[in-house]
Amino acid sequence: MLAQGGTDITQAWLQLIPSEGIAVAALSNTGSADVQRIINDILAVLLPRFGKRLACSSARQPSAHTNLPSYLFPGKWEGFIHTYNGNLRLKLIIDKTGAVFSTVAGQPSGQMTSIRYRESRLIGQMPGNLHTVDDTGPYPYALYVELYLRGHELTGTVTTTAKPDARYSNELSYWVDLRRE
Repeated sequence: MLAQGGTDITQAWLQLIPSEGIAVAALSNTGSADVQRIINDILAVLLPRFGKRLACSSARQPSAHTNLPSYLFPGKWEGFIHTYNGNLRLKLIIDKTGAVFSTVAGQPSGQMTSIRYRESRLIGQMPGNLHTVDDTGPYPYALYVELYLRGHELTGTVTTTAKPDARYSNELSYWVDLRRE
């Protein structure tokens, strides 16, 4: 049994093997740590047969393209970012290589950066202005995106994240829902 969750900057994992009376919990203060590998390494010590199978499967599986999107992600997606000032149209184009191009409320299109795909989740940063200056202030910010593939929809949040030259920052999240065009 496995339970896991977190954000781009934290992770929490719990792996249970009731038949062996084993529970492995792992916490990380970074979203980029390979916590599953760490848990597997611990289990390999506790369960030698598991360790042998893990070593065999690791030797066969190349890891060169671990961050390509699921075949379900590529395409054109359109929907809204829901703010207190109203709905802002959001368009995403996701190509087969995993590159994402975004357009927020008719602003110039930009390429998403720091992109990561994890199972049914897309994480990254995109340019854009949500026109929420009352809450975000006049200082520059990026938009941190965390979207989940749910059937034929991408839903999740867009969060304002201060750029390095901002005097102060407010991280504010807004709901997003997109449908494939």
